[in-house]
Amino acid sequence: MRKSSKRVEEPKSAPKYGRGTGVPNPVDVHVGGRIRMRRLLLGMNQEKLADALGLTFQQVQKYEGGANRVSASRLSAMAEILAVPISYFFGDLRVEDAEIAPAEKEWREHLQRPETI
Repeated sequence: MRKSSKRVEEPKSAPKYGRGTGVPNPVDVHVGGRIRMRRLLLGMNQEKLADALGLTFQQVQKYEGGANRVSASRLSAMAEILAVPISYFFGDLRVEDAEIAPAEKEWREHLQRPETI
């Protein structure tokens, strides 16, 4: 008779971000920030963008904050409405913030403030 050997799985380390963590993915946050920056540069409010997309302004808020991911088709529609190429939303994307010098990081944060725009 052969004994069955059960495989014991090692506990996986908890993800830093993603579903169930309450922390959005940094890429989603970056894309949302670029959506917000372009919208503000055009003098458009969230409601106007939402209407053009057939959404509520709350959904646009979630996209801009990175709480909800933007699908490819919706990102394409946003690019058309905001008159930018899709690549605009990924401009200056760096997943590892450790690569950015503190002065560069501060400058980028300054550029994203509504009063600067």
